[in-house]
Amino acid sequence: MQETFNPGYCTIESAELITPEGVSEPITGLIGRFDIQQSMSSSTITGSIDILDGLGILTTLPIRAEENLLLKLKSHDLQTELSLDLQVIEISNVTIQKQSGDMYAYTLHFITKSSWNALTQNVITAFRSRSASYCAKQIFKKHFKIGKERKFNIEESDGEMRVVIPDYNPIQAMNFLCAKAFTNKSKSSTFRFFETVDGYNWVTDEWLLEKANGTERKSLKYSPIVDRNPLQGTVIIETLESFNTSNHVNTLKDLNNGAYKNSVMEIDLTTHKKRDFYYDYLKKKKSYKGMQGKVGGIAGLKHSEKFIKETFTRDNSKQSVVYRDWSAPGIEQKPGQVPRAEQHMTEIIQNRSAYHYHLNENMCSASIRGRLDIRPGEVVDVSVLEPSALLEATQNKRLSGLYLIYATSHNADGTDLQTELTMIKFDWETGK
Repeated sequence: MQETFNPGYCTIESAELITPEGVSEPITGLIGRFDIQQSMSSSTITGSIDILDGLGILTTLPIRAEENLLLKLKSHDLQTELSLDLQVIEISNVTIQKQSGDMYAYTLHFITKSSWNALTQNVITAFRSRSASYCAKQIFKKHFKIGKERKFNIEESDGEMRVVIPDYNPIQAMNFLCAKAFTNKSKSSTFRFFETVDGYNWVTDEWLLEKANGTERKSLKYSPIVDRNPLQGTVIIETLESFNTSNHVNTLKDLNNGAYKNSVMEIDLTTHKKRDFYYDYLKKKKSYKGMQGKVGGIAGLKHSEKFIKETFTRDNSKQSVVYRDWSAPGIEQKPGQVPRAEQHMTEIIQNRSAYHYHLNENMCSASIRGRLDIRPGEVVDVSVLEPSALLEATQNKRLSGLYLIYATSHNADGTDLQTELTMIKFDWETGK
C-alpha cells in the first residue's frame, strides 16, 4: 500500500459544553466546521463552530450563549495539540435542516474564558507617579485569570505618569495604557495588547523581534512549482499554497501618510510657547530594531534615497499637534506646583507613526495546509522563489526574508485544516 501524507489533517479530540449550573454535554460529533482567529490587532481570540444538532440540545439543554466550551484540537502535521477554555457568546444562523432529518443547524461563536471574565468587569482607578507597564501589570493581575499553561508577556516602559482609568473594561484599559507607553529600549513605542492561544502580550513590535533573535525560526517557502510527493512530509508542511502582496508599493499613500517625514507642533501650556519638531526617517531608522531583532538600521527601502530626499519634504510632511501640559525641560517650577514628569508624546507620535507605517505597509497574505502551531507575534523565515521558465530556483530578494506573523486564521471543514496568514516586515529588508 502506498504511503500518503495529509498535512491538513486536523481532528477535534473533544468538545464539551458546560452550563452555568454545571450540566455537561459532549458535542464532539456534532461539529462540522470550526475557525479560530488570532491577531496582533485584536485583544481577544475569536472563533466559531458549526453544529448539526440531531439531539435537539439547542432547546433541551438549552444553549443560551452563556456556556463554557472546552475544546481540544489536534493537527496531525506536527502533532500540535491545543486545549482551549472558551466562552460561548453568540448563537447565529439557526435553521432546521429537513434534508438531514429535521436537525437543527446553527453556529456558536466564542472567545476565551479569561477574556470573557475580564469583559464582565470595569476598571475605575488612578495611578500616580507610576510607569505604564506597572499600571498594566496591576490591571492584568486583578482582572485576568489565566492558568499556568498560559503566560503574560510584558515589556517594561520608561517614565512615570499620572493617569485615571475612566470606567473602562480591563481590555480597554490595557489598550489605553498602550497608547501612552514609551520606552527608550524600543524606540518605536508600538505597544500592543493582544491575545494568542499561548497567553497575552503587552509589548512592542521591536520586543517581539528581539525575542525571536537567536531562536530557531520556523521556515516557510513559496514556489511556483509545489512538491506534492507524499514522501516529502517536511517539505509539504513548510510550503505555502498562496502568497500575495496586495499593496506592493503605493507612492502617493507614502506621501499622504508621512512615510519618511512628519512634523509635530508642540504647544506648551506651562510656558505658553510653541515649538516645532521635524522627523526624518532616513536619519532615525538606524535607531530601530530590524527584522533580526537588533538595533543598527533597517535596510532595503522601497524607494531610492534620491527620490525620497527630492519628493518627501518638510512642507508636504504629515503634521500633528501636541498640547503639552507637563513640565518642560529646564523650566523652574513655581512654588506649590507638582508637575507631571516627561510624557514623551512628541517622540511617541513621530516614532510610532513612521515605524508602524513601514512595518504594516509591507503586509502580505499567505495560506498553508495545517499549521495549527503558527502564532501571531512570532518571526518566520520565508523563502520566495522567482517564477522562471527555466525552472531555476532563484530567490526573490525583495519578498524573501524574516516576517512577523501579524494574524492567523485556522479554518477546518471536517478534518481538513487550512491556515490563512497575514505577515509583515520592514520595507524590502531580507533580514538575513
